[in-house]
Amino acid sequence: MVFCAVLGGVGLGASYGISKLYGNYRDRTLDLCVVTDADYRVDHPDWAINLKPIFADVNRMFQKTGVQWRVKQGGEAYPPNTQGDLFQRAALLRDVACTADVILGLTSRADRHADSVASPFSHTLLVSSPASDTEAMAAITTAGALGKLFGVQVNPRTMIVTGASEGIFDAAAIRLIHEMRQYDFADGIDALPGRWEERAEAALTESLTGKKAHPDAEARRILARAFAAERKHSDAIRELRQALQTLPNDFGLRFDLGMQLAADSETQAALGALADAAGLDPSNAEPHAAAGGILLNANRVDEAVEEFRKAAALDPHNSTYQAALGVALSRQSGGAREAAAAFQEAVRLRPMEPGAAQGLMLESNVEQTLQQAVQQLQAQLRQKPDSAENHLRLGIAHGQAGDFQASEKELRRAIELQPDFGDAHLALARTYYLMERYADAQKELNAARAAGVVPPGTLIGAVEHKLSAGH
Repeated sequence: MVFCAVLGGVGLGASYGISKLYGNYRDRTLDLCVVTDADYRVDHPDWAINLKPIFADVNRMFQKTGVQWRVKQGGEAYPPNTQGDLFQRAALLRDVACTADVILGLTSRADRHADSVASPFSHTLLVSSPASDTEAMAAITTAGALGKLFGVQVNPRTMIVTGASEGIFDAAAIRLIHEMRQYDFADGIDALPGRWEERAEAALTESLTGKKAHPDAEARRILARAFAAERKHSDAIRELRQALQTLPNDFGLRFDLGMQLAADSETQAALGALADAAGLDPSNAEPHAAAGGILLNANRVDEAVEEFRKAAALDPHNSTYQAALGVALSRQSGGAREAAAAFQEAVRLRPMEPGAAQGLMLESNVEQTLQQAVQQLQAQLRQKPDSAENHLRLGIAHGQAGDFQASEKELRRAIELQPDFGDAHLALARTYYLMERYADAQKELNAARAAGVVPPGTLIGAVEHKLSAGH
């Protein structure tokens, strides 16, 4: 009896081991729920009928990988007339109620940035298939996008041009898909951290060996972008930092790290990473534009203006940078005139640049209003020429209108009349900052403190930043 019990235990253990071993080698059929948008159904009236031959081709392309796709129709991808680019619409697929391993959205609406949104190890993907696509072209595009879910780096449109069909995946891609075929796509990116992350890193590294000089770092870059696409910022940061241990001078890794740190609300660390990226590629405007956006969101307007100025100088034909500079200047005291000029340049470069025309109109109205305010305050000052308060108000108005020399004159007069006038010292500190007289700005900040006025931390930080940089 004891013998039978032991034998039964051995049998169960062997059975489990065989089952586990078989699971590692057996093929897998993944359930794929196909949803479509209104544009796709209009441009492909026979889409429901054509799914069968298209996915027969897709499954043939996947035949050597150990993965096959079992397709079912799931209805609407998102409501008709939904706006947004391919990436914004792809995010809406997370709300689709369809039980499957993977949800595939089909659209025919063109996008200038991409023809598919398929992030590695995601539960959803969106593929654009124009009305002009043949069934063979649609199959190649779809198969390439599905391959991306496993981490395969492919460009479906390139494969269409070269006429790829059964040879869509090379040997390395086939091995990668085969290795990752048991991944739990139903849980999407949530299944990745831990054991699957280690397995994916090893499989990606192997697939990139011979193609990339540092396949391990490139593997981690892919994983980082997969996490980032699903807003798993801390996981993305971890992968990027590990990749940077191998490639410390890689611009892309530094830039991506900065953006992920910003998304994870680590503002100062993000700015540091972007500054490192800018140092690696001094002619690239992107790190400065990104830093400007982060600083503006943090209400560090003066520093944001500085970064957007650098971006616009490095890439003067970029209308988006000019418009962003206009927005930052519009929030800076004394920046109305320059803001209008920046918006005007954005409109010249690209008449339909979002927000530029409206910004130009607003800033023109603001400048006119400021000039009227200056005239009114000048009239008040003529009535009370020895009022320190009136000189302060007029000095501030001149500064807001962008006339910094007139602002300095009035503020210095206010201080002559009332030496311990803390608000006047503070206003003069800002005027000196805008005049790029940073040492004088520091002196006035100290005078404001001595008079009992606490300067804003943003101005203190901006002045200290300039002085520490040797300005």
